[in-house]
Amino acid sequence: MTVILDYIEQGSDEWLQARLGRITMSNADKLLTGGKGVTRMSYIIDVASEIASGVPSEKVNTWEMARGTLLEPFARQAYEAHTGLKVKQVGLGYLDENRRISASPDGLTIDGGMEIKCQGAKAHLRTIIDAKNPKKFTPQIQGSMWVFETETWDYCSFCPEFKTMPLFVMRVNRDEEIIKQIQDSALKAVFEVDEYVKLAREEPNETINAICNEAIELIDIMQNKEVEIY
Repeated sequence: MTVILDYIEQGSDEWLQARLGRITMSNADKLLTGGKGVTRMSYIIDVASEIASGVPSEKVNTWEMARGTLLEPFARQAYEAHTGLKVKQVGLGYLDENRRISASPDGLTIDGGMEIKCQGAKAHLRTIIDAKNPKKFTPQIQGSMWVFETETWDYCSFCPEFKTMPLFVMRVNRDEEIIKQIQDSALKAVFEVDEYVKLAREEPNETINAICNEAIELIDIMQNKEVEIY
């Protein structure tokens, strides 16, 4: 049964910690690259390194990501006005009590959930012309339906600069075949993550711990973080 954390804000430090070391559906496409492909293995190593270090994997901040964060609340308002559905914001959901697999929807509704993409004009128009969910987002959407146990998910493309149709909404139905692929790969990934973590399981002695703590303090200073007293 899905465990939903609706009290944390997406993007916050608490949210990052809640996702730390978990298989996330925003990366479901990487899980489906097959076998031990480079992309899949790289992602699994990222997750294992988060467990071993307690530090989120390095994130790449781009203008597109910043734009999406800025526009998402407007897209949600436009969706509510368009559909008449009330959107509930949640932090994230875990597949079950084990809390090893998670998804962070852009909103939940009485009908299911939603995925918002605040695309540029060209990608937005291509979505409208194709009249179907872009293939690269399918694993994320189907994975979210798996985690939240829903039958539908609305894909929303929002581009406020696009004067004639700034909001495009398309309902995606649950696809059991794709979900089975995601499920098998995600559960296997959890096992593989644990195996990688075991390889790096050796407790350092007190001297090495002291050296590492001093090094971490310097890193925190360089990153303008508040130094923690050990």
